[in-house]
Amino acid sequence: MLAVSAFLGLLSCAMMRQAGVEGLGASSVLTVGMGWWIVLASGVLAQKFLAAFLLDRQFTFAISAGVVLSSLALLGLSEALWVSAETAMLIWSAVVLILVVWYRQNFTIALGFKDVESLVPVALCAAFVMVWSWNSLINVGQLMETGSVSLWADCFIHATTILQYGEFRTLNRGSFEFVDTARPLYHFGSYLIPAATLRVADISGLQAAVALHLPIGLFVMFTSTHALATRIAPPPLVGVTGLLAVTLLFVLPDTSTYGLANGWFGLRWMLFSSPGSGYAIAGVLVSLIFLSEWLDRRNLVALMAAGAFAAMVFELRAHMLVWYLPAMAVCLMLGEPRIVEKIHQYRSLIAVAALAALPFASVSHYLWFVHVGNEPTAYTGLFTRVVTLVGQGFAAPLGFALLYPGMLGGLAITYPLMWFWRKKNHKPRPLDWFPLALAAIAGVIIIIAPAAPNGDQFEFKHRAFVLLYVVTLVWTTCLTVIWMDEKFTKVHAAWAVTAFVIALSILGLVHMDQFMNADRPKFNWGQQYINTPISKDLSAAAGFMRQHAKSKDVSIVMPVDLNARAADDATRFASLANVPMYLSRITMFSKSATEPRLRVYEEIRNTLAYDDARKKAKLNGIQWLVIKDGSAPRFDQRYQHAVFKQGDWAIYSMN
Repeated sequence: MLAVSAFLGLLSCAMMRQAGVEGLGASSVLTVGMGWWIVLASGVLAQKFLAAFLLDRQFTFAISAGVVLSSLALLGLSEALWVSAETAMLIWSAVVLILVVWYRQNFTIALGFKDVESLVPVALCAAFVMVWSWNSLINVGQLMETGSVSLWADCFIHATTILQYGEFRTLNRGSFEFVDTARPLYHFGSYLIPAATLRVADISGLQAAVALHLPIGLFVMFTSTHALATRIAPPPLVGVTGLLAVTLLFVLPDTSTYGLANGWFGLRWMLFSSPGSGYAIAGVLVSLIFLSEWLDRRNLVALMAAGAFAAMVFELRAHMLVWYLPAMAVCLMLGEPRIVEKIHQYRSLIAVAALAALPFASVSHYLWFVHVGNEPTAYTGLFTRVVTLVGQGFAAPLGFALLYPGMLGGLAITYPLMWFWRKKNHKPRPLDWFPLALAAIAGVIIIIAPAAPNGDQFEFKHRAFVLLYVVTLVWTTCLTVIWMDEKFTKVHAAWAVTAFVIALSILGLVHMDQFMNADRPKFNWGQQYINTPISKDLSAAAGFMRQHAKSKDVSIVMPVDLNARAADDATRFASLANVPMYLSRITMFSKSATEPRLRVYEEIRNTLAYDDARKKAKLNGIQWLVIKDGSAPRFDQRYQHAVFKQGDWAIYSMN
């Protein structure tokens, strides 16, 4: 644990340094490493007392479970006690330390050969994450030189969400983008661990989002992939299966770069644009590990743990839970012989009914958007021609069928082949049906799911496809290793696997641009959301604000974008300045909340005297006024009262 924690602390600080955070010395590495020790210790405790059936020193499981548990513990403490993530982390640390001391006989200081061997998967996962995250880290680290960031626009929103839990200025102030309004309790768990590091490293929200939130999500996705693969693989093949699964997850070409090449199903793009996905995948895979123990041995503790980790997924990425819970229920039913008999009895009727209903299902809009609205693809124009010939309703089966190769790429072929071989030669265990159950549930949800609470029509239909991909890859890897073990000698199988991985690696090197930039959207409409100009003037203004703002200060960026739904200038400024906004992205909040603040904004904007503007601002709890478009405010045409002025950006202190 100490070795892993020290390694992860050093890695996290290296990533923050690459993202432009200065002053990270030995004390920072030690502090961050201690935080990782607490996270890892919580995972080890879960392994000792909930997953004792796992092999000892299963650090990939402990890391995955620890991040999920710690994220939800910090969220619960922050919401229940209304404290910052940093304070919540101190409380959680005390709880974990007490448990470690209480059960100290379960821990050892000695580092044996088995311990060293178990560090290899952790190091491999960390290396893969570093490679995938490199471009994003460089983008933020060189922000002052380049004047732009090549990141999906939502990254700034993730940054402000991290700040609303971790920045001391927002303590008891609710939403960071719309201060003094309630922050919704909606899959925000993944933001708490990065938020706890804000003041320790003196890091901006944007740097925390790119150097901590994103890499940790990718890391636990890799570690949980290894942990699940080693759980469902036969004992003699555990080591090779786990390493192969995470290696394939890293080296396989992104689904958006081959086959149908539909960018809407770009794996890396979704993981980078929605970093909470990695945390939720870890929660699901840990739950599946417990579920496998229940199905194999009827361990009641494992069943309860499977349910608990499944419930945690809601606060990590709610979309994942919508896909996972029904598939989990299917596997539980398949563990009961009577239910299996009924399913076999009516399976043909169920399949026919589903196909017959498809042309009349309300999915035409979604299918049209997927296959036509995300060009260029490798099949541009095909779906349009089919719709022209037979109409949208009867084109639905084709559009629906194309979703699976779009989501899974080559796995849509290899997994069914390996599944049929497995089913023909060995009786599948109930859990072996999980990928098929998840694929079927995904189809049902795509057909019937309503819009999300924020009005997005596609959230429940689309966001969780990364879970289907990872699960299918794990089972495909396990089945392939079993097949090769039966068909070939161990030496020949090892050479075949090594050759395959080398070939994929060479393919990645030959197409290095595609491999390194797979996080960028391939569809045309996404280009407007990927290259965001962040002028040196904006960065300088935000830096000034970070240095001079005091506890509980609030700022307003003028003029206000009245149509903003995605990140606006106020959101971008807040993500760098670490100061909450009086209002931003106003279309995301109710009229009853925005209209009074817009009236205050108009009053300040139209005020002719500086003293009057200060009084109005102070009366409404605004300490800083930020002008962003180069046009001087009416109350100060020559910027005489500005405390900061550079280029188009000016800052006024309203105190």
